[in-house]
Amino acid sequence: MTTKDQERQAIEKIRKIVEGLGENSYVGFAMDGVLELAKDNIREDTAYSMKESAEIAWERATKAEKENKELKKTVEKREATILELNTELCNARAEAKANEVPEELIQEIYCMAYDKEAESIGKMERAADQMTEATIAGEDAHGFAEEYKKQKENRNRYRKVMEMLDKRERRRAGR
Repeated sequence: MTTKDQERQAIEKIRKIVEGLGENSYVGFAMDGVLELAKDNIREDTAYSMKESAEIAWERATKAEKENKELKKTVEKREATILELNTELCNARAEAKANEVPEELIQEIYCMAYDKEAESIGKMERAADQMTEATIAGEDAHGFAEEYKKQKENRNRYRKVMEMLDKRERRRAGR
């Protein structure tokens, strides 16, 4: 059994013999890379031939090529999905833009709700006054109570509309 030092010395002797054959030596071409592999084998305490190293490299390259093809397919699928999602997003934005309520209309709705709320409050006050007078006079106040209740519901509905519009405006302003 030879030692690693003896192996290294043998590599150097072989290198000198090959160099002595000249640049265009067939043996020199055949030995290209072999001595480096021998050094690696000694350093790593392994025993690979050029053929085995080439086979391992070929297997790794084949595996890498297969993985690369699979990754390309995955990338292509994801790109197609991204394209579909971007198209959906553009369509959704266009639809949202088409369905957007103009600011002037929002202001008009707000004003109408404000006026209707004030009108309902006035009607509530009149119904409350009429209810009070009817009760004092000993008359039936039921109709006035119903009118009061109806106007109170209207007032609450208009108030809710204005609150929703205020909330929308705060959201748009980032508050």
